Amino acid sequence: MLRDSLFVVPLVALAASVVSATAVAGPLLELIGGSHGSAGLSARTTGASSSSAYFNPALLPTAEEEMTAGFFALRQEYDIHVAPRRGNEDVPGGAPGENATNTISPDQPLVPFPTVWLEQGRDDMPGFQLEPRPRNAQSFSDFTTEEGGECGPRTTCLFSVGLVREIFDEHLVLGFYGLFPMGHFQQARAFFNDEREQFFSNSLHPELYGDRLGSAEISFGMGSQVLPYLSVGVAFSTNVTNTGPTNTFVADESDLSKTQLDLEVNADSPMAPHFAVVYDATERIRFTGTFHSVQKVEISSDASNVLSEGSTNETTVEYLFGYLPWSASVGTEYSLLEGGEDDTSVSVTANAQYKHWADYRNRHNEAPLEAWSNTIDPTLGVRFGLASWKTHIDLAYVSSPVPTQVGRTNYVDNDRMSAGFGVSCDFYLLGSLFRAGGQLQVHALPKRTHVKTTPPPTPTEAERSLPDGMNLADMPLFSSSYEPDYRYSNPQLVVDEIHDAARVNSSSGEPFVGREGLQTNNPGWPGFDSTAWMLGGGLHLSLLY
Repeated sequence: MLRDSLFVVPLVALAASVVSATAVAGPLLELIGGSHGSAGLSARTTGASSSSAYFNPALLPTAEEEMTAGFFALRQEYDIHVAPRRGNEDVPGGAPGENATNTISPDQPLVPFPTVWLEQGRDDMPGFQLEPRPRNAQSFSDFTTEEGGECGPRTTCLFSVGLVREIFDEHLVLGFYGLFPMGHFQQARAFFNDEREQFFSNSLHPELYGDRLGSAEISFGMGSQVLPYLSVGVAFSTNVTNTGPTNTFVADESDLSKTQLDLEVNADSPMAPHFAVVYDATERIRFTGTFHSVQKVEISSDASNVLSEGSTNETTVEYLFGYLPWSASVGTEYSLLEGGEDDTSVSVTANAQYKHWADYRNRHNEAPLEAWSNTIDPTLGVRFGLASWKTHIDLAYVSSPVPTQVGRTNYVDNDRMSAGFGVSCDFYLLGSLFRAGGQLQVHALPKRTHVKTTPPPTPTEAERSLPDGMNLADMPLFSSSYEPDYRYSNPQLVVDEIHDAARVNSSSGEPFVGREGLQTNNPGWPGFDSTAWMLGGGLHLSLLY
């Protein structure tokens, strides 16, 4: 009934609360690394610069004082393909005695949609208009920059800003590092990772990329050289918590435009601290360690709806965006050559980062049905300097924390292999020392395939064991997309959205036609594969003082 759909009203509050979100550090920085100086993908270990304000603030005491501005562009190409459906698992449209309107009973909302509605849409009744949403038709482009935007489709362009400033010589050095997208200051799009997405895009989307790479990210850091061979640092990024409590009065349930709404928006910004240490064991060997705490943006709304006859109902809607788990890293840099002829320097770096993905929360603030795996990601790099020129090459491998998706959920993610190259040069202009540099990056995500496990059939009426005191007519008609009837199935497997015991309505024993076997609109059924590549590049100019 329409009254049961009034939970959509709080979404107005959620949209307003998003506006109050502020920039945070996170997914974009973790992908592209330090875009200033020679930090690159090894920014947790080397390349002291304004980038160190996020990655390793303990490097700030060895950084030159600078003011830096830059530009960076990132192109994403994520291909997601779904396996063809066999047809016999389609949700049927219609019931005995009904016509093509596909209604099962006037007092029971149809959950799920008939598959034909998703493929062809629906406009056969006045007041009912459903646009077609073929499976996986909105897989990726809907979640990236649209055609005609600042940088074109699937491309994010950013300004970068950095600052390093000594306060008390090397004993207290402050740093700032920020990335600011052209156009959208912050981008966040929620989607479901199971059969619930049939009501929206009916498609699969990359879980850890896409919209996560389109928001402003900033970090403040400070470092101190406490001993000639030991430096420590702390950095801060912002965890945003937005709440939008709403109170609504629904004057006419058939015309929601007459609804009156009061809105309260609150934004809290608790700090997410990050810690770092640098230990110079010898003149040639340096060891580093970092710890980054959890980073996220939370949005929630508590809504109280008052209806015209005086009854009330309440609901809470929650979202969580840009989740990054706590992580810890250890690294080392070994100088092969320092101060040779023509001021030549050569060094190699290695770093390993542990990420605690087991506590991951998705965009609807839900924990995955199957816990994600914790990962250890290695990075190797080489730095070469000749007089005023510096170059660097980095290689990184990032493991996907997502388990193989054989069941209900469709978390799309791949392992990633990354390579970065950068060059910079110092020069004097108008009596001031400048540094100009550029970077190129390639990220390859090899193909990954998921094949769904066919769930066992749900019990028929004859096979069901009814609890004491319960009649057959009291049993659920359908395995609801929102709360599947797990008494008869494994909750991690694809949900049979129409039970093999489904009837035409609760007062009839007439079986629902097409109920036998599996019926599902899960957009990832019966399997899918994904592959991707990303290309990034940027330029920066620093004033050294």
